[in-house]
Amino acid sequence: MPTDKKIKVSCIILARNLISQGYPFVETILSVIPYCEEMIICEGYSNDGTYGVLKKLGRIYEDKIIIKRKKWKSNKRIRSHIFSQILNEAVEESSGDYILKLDPDHVFDKETIETLLFLANMYPKVKIFHLPYLYFVGNWIIKPELWAATFFKNDGYVKIIKDSGGVTFTPQGLIKLALENSKHPFGILRSIHYAYVLKPVYHYYALFPGNYITRIEEHKKFYNRHDWTSYDKVLERLKEVRDWNKFWEIVAKEIVEKTWNWYGSRKVIKYNGNPPHPQLIKPLWGQWKYRVREELIDYHI
Repeated sequence: MPTDKKIKVSCIILARNLISQGYPFVETILSVIPYCEEMIICEGYSNDGTYGVLKKLGRIYEDKIIIKRKKWKSNKRIRSHIFSQILNEAVEESSGDYILKLDPDHVFDKETIETLLFLANMYPKVKIFHLPYLYFVGNWIIKPELWAATFFKNDGYVKIIKDSGGVTFTPQGLIKLALENSKHPFGILRSIHYAYVLKPVYHYYALFPGNYITRIEEHKKFYNRHDWTSYDKVLERLKEVRDWNKFWEIVAKEIVEKTWNWYGSRKVIKYNGNPPHPQLIKPLWGQWKYRVREELIDYHI
């Protein structure tokens, strides 16, 4: 039977040079921190001011924020797998009943996270919750929403894999689930739940033209097996573009449409009108570069 007990959530997030790459990480953190018992920030020795901002947030939320600094060096053939390694270490150090895996461009609406916690109470046997994410590429969006498994029970059954974009059951977790559901052939399916929330999680893949090229250059350091040739040709053109709308039209049509093969039959379409952004994001809409709003941080003191 479901209970109304308070669920302890540990948030985990990667952070490295987030200001220069245009990640709205302050807004991300502030959107979920009221619901987290702890937030473990895996900081990769930023050199653009990100660490200083995180330290200030850490002083404000000293009872919640834990900053773990570590150089992101990988000897792996696929360098991006260092991300899952770092985050799995954070999971091992966490104390929450559940893990919320954040990217620094994920912004939650209050109703979304409250519904998620309600569902966790309602379905205590669920190990992995999939959430809908609405991807923004400037004023273009990917429809329908993409689903990602970013909320899971912290009981050793689940681990983060590859470049941290997904999760899977550990071998020990699968064995335990099989034993627990031995009388129910499809019982393991009850361990996975798609959380149909009223509002998706807002994923601001790209919001600031002035930071976009820097973000791609940073990604190249870790996604070493990706062919960036098609990106490079477009990036040269983008360096000359100064119109916000035109910039994102080029990215949507010449990068997303032509090179993103992982989102299946979904379409990238222009959003007409003003998107229903969370209140934290609305003042940033249409800005050329990301700016850390000190007044926003101070307001939450």
